[in-house]
Parts: sequence; C-alpha cells; structure tokens
Amino acid sequence: MKVVVTGGSGLIGEYVVDELKKFHHEVTNFDIKEPKDKSVAFVKADMLKIDDCRKAFKGAEVIVHLAAIPNPFNDPPEKIMYVNIMGTTNVYVAASELGIRKVIHASTDSTYGFWYRKQDFLPYYLPLDEDHPLNTQDSYGLSKKIDEEIAANFTRSHNMQTISVRIPFVVIRGIIMPLMTYYNIPSYKAIVENPELLKDGLWAYCDVRDIAQAFRLMVEIKGLKRHEVFCICAEDNVTKIDSVELVRKYWSERIPFKKEIKGRAPLMDYSKAKAMLGYKPRYTWRDIVED
Repeated sequence: MKVVVTGGSGLIGEYVVDELKKFHHEVTNFDIKEPKDKSVAFVKADMLKIDDCRKAFKGAEVIVHLAAIPNPFNDPPEKIMYVNIMGTTNVYVAASELGIRKVIHASTDSTYGFWYRKQDFLPYYLPLDEDHPLNTQDSYGLSKKIDEEIAANFTRSHNMQTISVRIPFVVIRGIIMPLMTYYNIPSYKAIVENPELLKDGLWAYCDVRDIAQAFRLMVEIKGLKRHEVFCICAEDNVTKIDSVELVRKYWSERIPFKKEIKGRAPLMDYSKAKAMLGYKPRYTWRDIVED
C-alpha cells in the first residue's frame, strides 16, 4: 500500500518506516528533519502548513501520523497544544479532502492522566483499557486526548477509518528516552531494580519494534467501520515483581481489577489489539537489560 508517515524521521517513526518497508509497502517519510534511511522517499514538509500536507498526501492510501511534540518537558503548554492539535487537524483535513480513507495516529497512555499529574488520583480499575476514563492534567496528555476526538469526528463526518494508538513508555535499545532524563532515570536496569521510578506509568511499556509491528498491522487491516482506539504494550510489566503486588505496594489495595491479572501480566490491556489486529508483542525489557 502507499503509506505516508508523518514524523518518519523520529525515534519511533524510523522503526515504523522500516517495518512498513520490510513488508513491501510503498512508504513516504514526511518530516521537517532529514532521515537516516535514504532508501525511502522523503518529503521535507511541515504538518502545520496544510498545503504541505495536501501536496505530500496526494496518491496515498493510508496516513500514519506520528509527528508531534512528544512530551511536556521542553515546550510551554500553549506551544504543545497548538502544534499537536493543529498538526493533527491539518493531517485529517488534508486526508479527507484527498479522499484518503484511513488515518492512523499515535496517541499515548498520558491521556489517562497518571503521567505528569498535578493532583493524585487512583485508576477507576485495572488493567487500563480503551474504555477507562481520560483524566488529563497536563497539556501533552490533553492535546492527545483532543487528537483522539479529532479522529472520531472525521470518522463521523467523512466516513473515514481512523485509529488512535495509545502507546505507553517506549523502550529502545541504546537510547535514554526523554522521560527517563526528566525523571532522572539513568538506565532501563534502574527501573527494573527500583519499580517506584515507573509508578506513574503503572509499569506498562512497549519495545519500539512492537510499536512498529502494531502500526503495520493497522495499515493492513481491512473492514473497520468506525473510529477505533487500541492500547498496545508488552506482554509483561517492566519489573521482576508480580503486577498485583506492585499495585498494592505502590498504589492502593482499593483499586478494583476488571479482569484477573496473573503474575507479571501488564496493567494495560492489549487484548483488543490482539483480537482485532493479531498483535502479539515479541520483545520484553529482558531483551535490552542484562539480568
């Protein structure tokens, strides 16, 4: 399929582009930054300029929208809101004008509100799933919550297939992620040894290669009739401790469980992605952390 990936030069984007290329999709990387991979078609463009989107999207069958300010650490709230919301709006407007029937965009577990919160509160239930209320308290999570509403709006108004992908803490071999720098986490091994460091994320994570797998499956799936939200994550938590024990020790014994959690099963539920897409995580933190 002909796929345009916005933000294809980014940390996640380059893996998504590579995954799509491996499965013989015709990929165009849309980004303001030059890519490392020179074998894929590249359009230097800005999602905040709708004419750039219109020109780059011509002939595409699917848009994978990854471009965004990816965290609240380095930019003021007004910039985060403007870039993420207007960029996503431009992507959906341009795609709808060109008759592109499917747009997939990256959302985040920050929409639940536990990351970057100003006031503490508990999950309504665990594991987190696509139906759990979104109680954001920061500009980044709020911008992504609104992006999900933009997608749903275009499904209603233009009969487009739209997908929002809620991504948890991302792990990439050899890369210290911005979140880790912000929280003074020196390594992935430090998280494993001190679970409190990733308490705010409920120890959910996903290897970037599995994120790429999920986006490729979403590109390829046929027959979706409405806006869909998918949670994706690894098959375990990012510690050596059972998940229920983590919740009781670091959160509260009062949080109800919507389904049984055995052993180190994740506190984010990817069963919808498994059932509808065939998504199955292939990597765990043990692939990048020495025991």
